Amino acid sequence: MRWGNGIVVAGLRHDRAVAKGQGAPDATTSATTRRLGAMYTTPWDWNPYVSYAESFTPQAPRASHSFKPLRGQLWELGVKYEPTGQALAFNAALYSLRENNRIQSPQPDSYNQLGKTRTRGLELEARGALDRQWDVLAHYNYTAVDEQLNGIPRHQASAWGVYRFSPSRAMGWSVGAGVRWMSSHRDRTGPRVPAAGLLDLMLAYDTDHWRMALNVGNAADKAYLSACPSRGDCWWGARRTVALNATYRF
Repeated sequence: MRWGNGIVVAGLRHDRAVAKGQGAPDATTSATTRRLGAMYTTPWDWNPYVSYAESFTPQAPRASHSFKPLRGQLWELGVKYEPTGQALAFNAALYSLRENNRIQSPQPDSYNQLGKTRTRGLELEARGALDRQWDVLAHYNYTAVDEQLNGIPRHQASAWGVYRFSPSRAMGWSVGAGVRWMSSHRDRTGPRVPAAGLLDLMLAYDTDHWRMALNVGNAADKAYLSACPSRGDCWWGARRTVALNATYRF
């Protein structure tokens, strides 16, 4: 809905779920969640906004135990900047996420549910076209995760660029390259996970209706750890992955 320079988004959603676990009675849950957002557009292309959203996520039984649904409340305060006459967009946002009933696994095959948790963060993003042949995307986020939750990197950043050999953005060859980086982190008493940086590559060909793309994740095939929970085990991150995709646009 629009009123003058204001934009408002509002919504309601109702969910009903039944969880079935072997050896446990069926658990039926339901919830109505709300969503509300407001933005003010200015003549200077700076558009501040605020949003509130609730979530309801059923959780599957584990080890013959049923669990309460995950409930969340998210507040976000930010500003968007889209300069007139340019295909560029910038976004900055602060958020606060409160959740109830997140599942924790202190030991393998052992599960419990947490009470209230709170995670806060900052997100920065820039994307757009520098000209008819260059597209860029850069992203940074800072996450202050609740101490009860598994540790994740406080700092994560990525940068991606695509060059098109043809001035026509809809046809011809294009190549892309990007890097992803995450800072070192640890989960309470668990081992420290070292910082890691990864390289991704892309080669694509576009026609009026078809897009053929070859994507290579972690192109250097770097071995790195993605997580080491406090219970003592560690998880390797994905090694080199190669995917060939064909897409037809109607």
